[in-house]
Amino acid sequence: MVPLLGVLLGYWNAFDIIFLYWFENIIIGLFAVARMTIRPDNAPLFVAGGLFAAGFFCLHYGFFTYGHGVFVTSFFEEQLLQNSESLNRGLTDIVSYMLSQRAVQLVIVAMFIAHLTDFVIAYKNKTIDTVSMEMTKPYKRIIVLHIAIILGGFFALKFGHTVSVAVVMIGLKAYFDLRPPNRIKTKL
Repeated sequence: MVPLLGVLLGYWNAFDIIFLYWFENIIIGLFAVARMTIRPDNAPLFVAGGLFAAGFFCLHYGFFTYGHGVFVTSFFEEQLLQNSESLNRGLTDIVSYMLSQRAVQLVIVAMFIAHLTDFVIAYKNKTIDTVSMEMTKPYKRIIVLHIAIILGGFFALKFGHTVSVAVVMIGLKAYFDLRPPNRIKTKL
């Protein structure tokens, strides 16, 4: 609810929310690699399989994340460039600009700590899933990002402002983050 209030009260714009969500995908990707390679069981077969899967994941997920970054920054380029005339149009320049903002830095540190805590608890309780399951988990967020950009973009074009993109993103993220995990096992 904090991001929604921040957008509605004018403290954050839609790009800030989308950027932070996109950057959280990077953090989640890092912890996915950790879950694939740093396993509580440490069996050599799992380590070898985890290293191979992690390498493939880094390439595949990295390309998706990079592509989303380019798409998101180009979608919000005009809004962002109004705030800084010295900002170039490349993804690297926009990421550098956003990472120089103190509020963005604090949110990213908080997200990293939250995901680190989740990883440590899962490791301690030995609840890390199989390598293949851990590898596929982050892709659900990519689907959410697609939906938010498409629906939010439709509303932004229809109503003339980009706040709708942030509202759709926040709503979808809240739904996927707050729904209870599906841990019911069925017998075959």
